[in-house]
Amino acid sequence: MHLAHGIDNLFGLAPNLTIYNKLITDFTPNTPTHVFKGIAEFATDAPMVITGDTYEQPGLFSEEDAT
Repeated sequence: MHLAHGIDNLFGLAPNLTIYNKLITDFTPNTPTHVFKGIAEFATDAPMVITGDTYEQPGLFSEEDAT
């Protein structure tokens, strides 16, 4: 999406826990359904997946991101 449209961030909203958990699995590296297979070949920074369980993790965002 970045190369084609200049989009750096993506937000996904799941309507229920089944789909939410499936999305987390799909975006987790080294899982059979991982959607970013091969991205390491051209990405300098690995994609960061932030979930409802991790969004308040200390140090997740830099001060620059808060502005």
